Order: sequence, then C-alpha cells, then structure tokens
Amino acid sequence: VMKNVLVIISVAIFLFIAAAGQAIAQLDPMAVSQAAEVVPDEYARAKVITILEEGQRSFDNEAYSQPYQVVQLRLMSGPEVDTELEVRHGYDFPIRDYQKVKVGEIVILTKTQAFGKTVYLISDKYRLPWVGVIVAIFLVAAVFFGRLKGLGSIVGLLISILILAKYVVPTIVAGGNPVTTSLIGAVAIAVLSLYPAHGFNRRTSIALISMLISLGLAAGLAGLFVNLARLFGLGTEEAFYVGRYPKSCTASLS
Repeated sequence: VMKNVLVIISVAIFLFIAAAGQAIAQLDPMAVSQAAEVVPDEYARAKVITILEEGQRSFDNEAYSQPYQVVQLRLMSGPEVDTELEVRHGYDFPIRDYQKVKVGEIVILTKTQAFGKTVYLISDKYRLPWVGVIVAIFLVAAVFFGRLKGLGSIVGLLISILILAKYVVPTIVAGGNPVTTSLIGAVAIAVLSLYPAHGFNRRTSIALISMLISLGLAAGLAGLFVNLARLFGLGTEEAFYVGRYPKSCTASLS
C-alpha cells in the first residue's frame, strides 16, 4: 500500500510541476517579439555542393594565417529549403583545418544579422545521426547489463530530462527565481528518478531523504553567504550580456 501511495504522490508532483512550467512558459514567450532591435538567429541544415575556392589567408604582414573556403550549399530545411547559397567559410571567424568542409557533407548553417545585412555562416557539422547511434548503444548496454535496474535508470533519466526541459528551463527563462526553480526541479528529479532506478525499499527512501537534507543545507548556506557577500549575479560574460538586453530575455539573475 505504501508503495502505491508513493507512486501516486510522485506522479502527481511531476504532473503539477510540468503543467506549471508549461503555463509559465506560455504566459511570457521570452518577450522576443517586444524587442524589435534584436533579431534571433535562424538555423538550418545544408549540404555542401561544391568547393568553389579554398586556401590560406594571411594577417599582420603574414605573421599568421588561417584556412578559408568559399562553398556552394543547398539548404535542406527551413523556410528557404532547396535554395542554393554561396558561403564564405573562415572569413568572418577563424577556423582550423579540421573544420574545413567536404563535398557531400551536411552542415549547420546559421542565418544572422550583422550591421544591417543578412549573413550566412557554417557553424558546425551535422552530427545528429551519429549522436542517435551513440544513444542507442548506451540504452541497449544499460538494459543488457542492468536488466530491470538498467531499464529503471533509463526511465529516471528520461524523467529528469523532461523536468529540465518542461519546467526548469522555461520557468527561469520566463523570469522565475533561478534558485527556487532549481531546488524544486532537483527535488522532483530526486523523487521521480531514484525509485524507478533502485526500487521502492527502505534503502532508497533513506538515500532520498539524505539527498533532500543535503539540498536543503546547500541552498541555505548558499543563500546565507550570497547575502553576506552581497553577490549580485554579474560575474560572467553571459550574465553581463543578458543584463544588457532585458527586452529580449526576462531571466532573473537574482
């Protein structure tokens, strides 16, 4: 009976958190539309059709050089699908030899605005198929070696990812308190991932209670010393730029 009650409580907590995060994300869709001066970048897959030109570019009286390419691409996704573009790779930012592309490769193309002009950049190579293969190997190995515990661990991992994607990230982006949101997400992940992975028993319950106590102590001490040290959340370059564009992002740094 106790196991069933714990399952029901865990599922209820998870559903409540997921619904709350979704509602908050819908209430404030990052306020991007409010900032006319900030145009978000667009991304698409593209295939390398032809290498039109490649070589080395020298700088500072040939003190150093970097490779470059001029490539012909065909877009494979996005609103401009099947459009062919000529892109300079290695002109606007430095690249290494291993970043050069080959004919037939699939790349990630970034469409951005710079100085009032539309610029296309090859940001990376498309690796998603190989990532899928690696994930599949990991899942098969976890189930093969761990049996039911391995399957439970996978379920717990999927629940953790779902909580992060549906609650923690949307709530912080929408302006929620990062510390409170992270604590709620951590508690939900601990409750909902430990039991599927390790079973409903006394040992798992003791581990869960220990984790919750540790979380509480860490949060309390962090809050205490942040207030004593008067930290204000602008210690990184990312936080500085987020603070400079308040209309395009409502995330709180406090």
